[in-house]
Amino acid sequence: MLTTTDLSLAFEHETPKIEGLTSNCVALTAGSALIHEPIFREVRKRFKEQPKPSITRIVDSLVEEYQKLRLKRLEQEVFRRYGLTIQEFYSIQERLHDGVVMRLMEEMRKYTLDLHILVVGVNSEGAHLYHIHNPGIAVPFNALGFCCIGTGQRHADTTFAYRRYSPSLPLKKALLIAYEAKKRAEMAGGVGKITDIVILDKNGWYFLPEDSKDMLEEVYNSIEKRAIYPKEVETELAKLHLK
Repeated sequence: MLTTTDLSLAFEHETPKIEGLTSNCVALTAGSALIHEPIFREVRKRFKEQPKPSITRIVDSLVEEYQKLRLKRLEQEVFRRYGLTIQEFYSIQERLHDGVVMRLMEEMRKYTLDLHILVVGVNSEGAHLYHIHNPGIAVPFNALGFCCIGTGQRHADTTFAYRRYSPSLPLKKALLIAYEAKKRAEMAGGVGKITDIVILDKNGWYFLPEDSKDMLEEVYNSIEKRAIYPKEVETELAKLHLK
């Protein structure tokens, strides 16, 4: 789902938030729905001729482009107000009033690029999962095996923890837990009902067919039905004394 910053407008969008970077790597985003485009475009161009590049190298390139974009927007949104570039600021800061220097340094420190990138890939070294976030830091989640971003993060994280998710789980069970986590995340504002799923393996990646997603929905609904308190529980609960 796409939402405005003040949540006054939210609507389902048919374009998937899962984008292919190379034949063996995809990326997902949270935060701004637009500013990631130049980052992804540059990385695709850089690895265009490589069939199955190193995921670590892809992540390093994403981090590099993330940091470049952050500095560019910082210059446009903050320093241009003072008629300066970042380079000019550093060259003349000794001649500026201390208050101006301190204010700009603080704005630089606090400036946040509203973009989270989840990078997932498979190569000869195995499966890789990274979270890239402000100010351009990549955190590996390979050992944990899952990572959630966006407004539904808290609900999704709880589901993975409750189901004791681990990278050693069989694919189909892992897929069900991930689907359940997404459905739980829909309780958060700004998370849409449409679900896109990609499977990655040593041969590449592909979107899960609609009929497979329908089957996952059926299994999930059966879990939800069993989670409802049966009449026997309600009967016993009625006997509870609160005073």
